Amino acid sequence: MIIFLLSVSLFFGNFSINVENTTVYAGENVPIEIETDQTTLTHLYVDVTSGGFDDPLILFDGFDLVDGKAHLTFLAPLIPGDSVITFFNEDRTFEKVLNLKVIEESMNLPETKLIILEKRGNVLYKTPDSDIWDSLSTDTVIQEKSELLTLKDGFVHLKEPSLNIEIKVAADTQLYIKRLRVSESGDIDIEYELKKGATINKIKEILAPGSKYLVGSGSVVAGVRGTEFGFENHNGNTQIRTFEGTVYTMVNNQLFPVTAGNMFNYSSEQPRPQIQKLDKPLEEYENEIIPKKEVKTEEQPSEKQQKETKTEEQPSEKQSKTKANIGNISFGKQTKGLNSYLVYSFAPNLDFGPFGIGIGFNAYQENIDSPLYYGLPTEEASPSENILSALSINYFKLDFPAFYIRYGISPSYTKGLGLFMNNYYVPYSRVLDAELRFSNLQLGFHLPYEITSLIPFKYQQSSNIFFGYINANLNIFNAEITGIINLDKNKPKMILIKHI
Repeated sequence: MIIFLLSVSLFFGNFSINVENTTVYAGENVPIEIETDQTTLTHLYVDVTSGGFDDPLILFDGFDLVDGKAHLTFLAPLIPGDSVITFFNEDRTFEKVLNLKVIEESMNLPETKLIILEKRGNVLYKTPDSDIWDSLSTDTVIQEKSELLTLKDGFVHLKEPSLNIEIKVAADTQLYIKRLRVSESGDIDIEYELKKGATINKIKEILAPGSKYLVGSGSVVAGVRGTEFGFENHNGNTQIRTFEGTVYTMVNNQLFPVTAGNMFNYSSEQPRPQIQKLDKPLEEYENEIIPKKEVKTEEQPSEKQQKETKTEEQPSEKQSKTKANIGNISFGKQTKGLNSYLVYSFAPNLDFGPFGIGIGFNAYQENIDSPLYYGLPTEEASPSENILSALSINYFKLDFPAFYIRYGISPSYTKGLGLFMNNYYVPYSRVLDAELRFSNLQLGFHLPYEITSLIPFKYQQSSNIFFGYINANLNIFNAEITGIINLDKNKPKMILIKHI
């Protein structure tokens, strides 16, 4: 849908309201200019049927006209419909109305899913079109129109597989996922209803126009454009804590921006929502609402039991299986460094026993109208039109008791209890991980390099983060030492983490 921009001026005698267009998108910022030569109009109040202003106090205290002029930024509501904005003076002897039509950009996006990064305690899951609650397992794929329920000891950490969108669901929380849609180009349409409890939402994507990420609870709806925030609903009382970015919160059709470092409070018993300074940092808030991991003390088995267990665990040659899968398939927009590319990648993987291999076919375009180049995109090397350059090693694994080597799509890493590295990964890139294994000691390292072409052989650095670690089992306690090096000139050179 295309909207032709034009300047609209509504004249009411010697009072004018100027807007670019009276048809706007949901969630759009709409500049409004007001001019008058009536010297008696120095302060006006405003009512809106739906929406708000970048300064939320305008809805309660009004605004001043300086030299007969005022510049306002109207925040279109998150839900399509009609919005009526009424300007008036204190005794209502003056009143003018601006009508806006709020529309939603039509997007037919494919359904996506949420994967589970971590699960603790008891979590229940209800699939679409089902009335039965089942126990949630870590390999469950969360679908659109499904429902989650964490019990008193439950917690689950969810993530959209291809984008930096994460949801941490606290204990004693129930939520219903209304829409779960993402395109390969990064368009997003995600919405869920928080029936009770608390969630922490991290959206590190800059949402494109028309995209939306909404969290609702009764009469309160929160929408974001890239932020990190907590959302709570306890017995009809709603709290929103903004740790990063801005959360646009709509209650009773009025929209309030809650910026970083602030929190929003609302209950049906109070007519006016409250916006105040944040009461606690993110780390403290997470520790309060997320149950701690249980440390179980198990009895040491006897020597006879250990021998029997080892005998049972020894795999026979007949039990060794070969596993094949289609591996990584990617057709869509990817960002490498500062540039974006249209990448086409097909990499079937073959695993048999401790050995795994995946030969990939890769090609890309700089944009939809540019030529097709072979290999993986790189900022340094020249594009190749040789089809042999499309061949590359996309996956390689050796997993033995004495050592482990894996090259492939970057997994997530957490080091130092998540204080220095929490679910870190390199998007759309391959990395090399290796580990030497001794009886009570493991030495490992992470190298962010990927092979872009086999013929001719080319490789590139995929990230600035390098790290290595030592894990030691000292019987009495376990010790972990991790060293992280960041080659980015604007970041610290090295961090050493010791965890016991």
